[in-house]
Amino acid sequence: MFHHQRREEGGLDVRGTFNIFYVLVSGYSTCFTVFTRRHFGSEALGINGIAALLIMFVYMARNPASDGMRLLIPCWLAMLVLQRISTAIARRRGAIIHSRYVGYPWFGFAFPFIREYRTAQQIEAVACIAVGGFLCKFDLPLGQFVLFGFFGMIAKNGIEDEIERKQLQRMHDAEIEQQHLMDLRNRRDF
Repeated sequence: MFHHQRREEGGLDVRGTFNIFYVLVSGYSTCFTVFTRRHFGSEALGINGIAALLIMFVYMARNPASDGMRLLIPCWLAMLVLQRISTAIARRRGAIIHSRYVGYPWFGFAFPFIREYRTAQQIEAVACIAVGGFLCKFDLPLGQFVLFGFFGMIAKNGIEDEIERKQLQRMHDAEIEQQHLMDLRNRRDF
């Protein structure tokens, strides 16, 4: 009842604040993943894409002299459209992809020695540092935007890893609970 009353007052609770943080981190990460991933789910770029576009526009408004940011947005939009087309084609061909799947880093496809999804994610984040550092020489605001993509990707990956760990924990707990109920049922003669 206490939580219900707090929400009626219009304030954000911890969960709401965290969800906003996750959307922002996920959106910031999406500023780069349309370039570095493939095989997105049909809904993966929805709210993330809107958040990414808003983040880029706000950053560009704060750095109006950055030619790189003015170029990044149309390039990003073009890649977004290409990713959506690629997803539609894959679905038509019968590919089974979770609707919110955020794609697989192409580093995992480009280099045969990278077998782990998490390793490909880490290389993708480190690539933001390398590319951002390189771009800083030519367009400091753009370079910094890409450089800080590292932190967005690491934060997003960490949050998603924790969510997955919690889901597995709940699944394991449910298995234990079901086994307990089966044991109770077997002891009784129904």
